[in-house]
Amino acid sequence: MNARIDSMVLIALLSIVMLVAPQHFGDLSTFTRRGCQPHSVESAVHVEPRSSKLGYVVNPLSSGLNPPKPTGLATYGVLNSSGSISGYAVRAHTLVGELNLSSIVAYYPNATLYNASRSAASLQLNTMLIVNSTNTTLVYWVQNVIVFLTNNSTLFYADNIWNMSGVGATLTNNSITSNSGGYVSNTSRGPVYGSTSNNYTYTLPLSLELVTSERVVRGLGVEVGMGVRILLNGTTANGVLEWYDNATIRQGLAQNAYFVVSGYGLSPPIYTDSAGFFYDAELVFGGEANGAPTNFTRLNATLGLYYQEGNKLSHFPSYYSFGADTAESTYDLHVRYLGGGAATVSVGRPDYEYLTIPNTTTMITTPLNESTTPTTAGPTSSTPTTLSHPSTCHTTLEVLLLLTAFIIALITLTLTRRRVQNPTQNP
Repeated sequence: MNARIDSMVLIALLSIVMLVAPQHFGDLSTFTRRGCQPHSVESAVHVEPRSSKLGYVVNPLSSGLNPPKPTGLATYGVLNSSGSISGYAVRAHTLVGELNLSSIVAYYPNATLYNASRSAASLQLNTMLIVNSTNTTLVYWVQNVIVFLTNNSTLFYADNIWNMSGVGATLTNNSITSNSGGYVSNTSRGPVYGSTSNNYTYTLPLSLELVTSERVVRGLGVEVGMGVRILLNGTTANGVLEWYDNATIRQGLAQNAYFVVSGYGLSPPIYTDSAGFFYDAELVFGGEANGAPTNFTRLNATLGLYYQEGNKLSHFPSYYSFGADTAESTYDLHVRYLGGGAATVSVGRPDYEYLTIPNTTTMITTPLNESTTPTTAGPTSSTPTTLSHPSTCHTTLEVLLLLTAFIIALITLTLTRRRVQNPTQNP
């Protein structure tokens, strides 16, 4: 009778183990890939794992390694693990570039050839925006820029939006509108939407965040918000996020939109027989505008490039020390990666390179004091996508190990009881 009861207990416990274990428990490698993605992803963000696509992966180094280049932090959706190249994609509705600045002096004597100021330099947060409608997909390049006039300690904000959907893609003052006086103008590179702010005085040390956000307004289009949060200006602390521009891409049939970083190909070419642009995100220093380069005689800055999910900021899986999409550049900056999506930038020998592979179990989390969503927009439409944090895997495996140890102990106890109840007779 006791043996029958012990057998029933063992069968019940084994049944519990089968219910707790994942259905693909027999293939632990599959369990790891599906359950241990590099980031915990909420409804506003979608990270496509590096194993989800095969084939062509872009090479950011193909743009050359000679100065000048836009210098700072850029992420291309490319991982380089000991020479093994693989791709990934990140979709987000808000990007944030952080700047901590303790010194800056720029000077380029030939800047006037570019219709730029000799002592000016820019810090640009650039990214690609995808807009999906019922019958088409459009690609836009979005720039959120601070221009420093380093000779008199003033700065202003400027933003540009370009239509990168293919040869002949255009913009008009009917297809994109603004509540801040921005408008479309024609340039040698095609029509571009632009807006600029007033000039402001800055005092070092300066700490701020550039914020670029988008959301779909049903029946109207996609609103793109350009914001700045001044955290510290000398001894003055602020911390209020101010939207200096809200531009609306008039696409009434828009279903969803997102910023994308992807290593799986280039954007559509906008000129015949030319390559497209990288689907990257850049937080980089360069000249003021119009493709101008610059030199820095002094610079001591820390940059951070992140995407927002919920009320926290997360770093991308990989970074390079240079951008490739913007034309403004610099000759003499060196980048030192700190990990977690942050790097120092200072005057020195430039190294245009893949910086590092961040620890995929580490997430940089920066609480935000307020919503980084344009205040005048409607709700964003997106399909929630959730990937598990690595701790989920560890928790499940720990439960399985505890249950296994418990079963082994119970079997041992059962055998011991049988020997006590039915002692073996000595000969």
